[in-house]
Amino acid sequence: MNMRIGAALALGLLLSGCGGGDGGDAKIGPALVALTQANYDGITQEVTASVASSDALFSALDVASPASADTASVVLLASGQPDALARFALAEVNRSFTGRVKAAAVETGTELCDVGGSISATVNDVDNSGSATVGDRIAITATNCVFDSGEPALNGALSIRILSVAELDGYGDLVSGSLALSFTDFSSGDVGLNGSAVLTISPSAQTLDFNGLVARYDGQTRVYDFAVTADVVDSTVSVVGPITVNGSTYVLATPTLLQLGTGHPVAGTLRVTDGHGSRVDVVMGSTSYTASLYLAGDDLLDDSATHSW
Repeated sequence: MNMRIGAALALGLLLSGCGGGDGGDAKIGPALVALTQANYDGITQEVTASVASSDALFSALDVASPASADTASVVLLASGQPDALARFALAEVNRSFTGRVKAAAVETGTELCDVGGSISATVNDVDNSGSATVGDRIAITATNCVFDSGEPALNGALSIRILSVAELDGYGDLVSGSLALSFTDFSSGDVGLNGSAVLTISPSAQTLDFNGLVARYDGQTRVYDFAVTADVVDSTVSVVGPITVNGSTYVLATPTLLQLGTGHPVAGTLRVTDGHGSRVDVVMGSTSYTASLYLAGDDLLDDSATHSW
């Protein structure tokens, strides 16, 4: 087991997530803090940062040769971006079960990190098959793990469990199926994660469905219950469900599907509603995005703000 690869990917994993997939606001009450001209821009920036992807989810999920995530991805993940989380989970599953000795159902390994601390992983191959099967588990624990001088220490635990297997490739790697992800006090510097998500993959689409994943970043707390689905064929992304920003819950939708580029969406509309009848439509562009506020009572534009990426 190449623990060094898994650990490096874990750093890049820190943030992004089953639960609120349908996103119907009938299941949640009105936001504690309604959208107003005074606050909508700040709320919109927080939400947009949580949805924007560090790179296109559909291209990040290359299960045959998963890309390594660098330590800068920690910040991107902490903003609620799903691609590094999905990439890491698939990389761990495929790396852990490819070429394993079938005689060992449970395999544990620990390595010292380059600068200090340690990281360990336990793979439980429930049927000794050496390939991904339902019930297989991977548990990763980091203790003050620092890979490069000046980087924050990685701490906490991440577990991955295979929920379903629809298709494996010729190497035993997962092509279609689903994984349960669970974070326990998983942190690096000012980034912290607690909670769970379900990743569902197929050759044509990937969905990351958050279940109350609590993300702490830069003094802010966000709770993700929305689902992000990336269509591999047309390179579009839908976002559906609730997000809680500093204690107030809003509902997300994409009336026009998002088109992801490198670093952020380049087209499409993200809608944020507060349950009080007001909404913000965030129109994505190649160099900026514009948030337009529509207060309850009519469908007239009340205010707008544009921000560069």
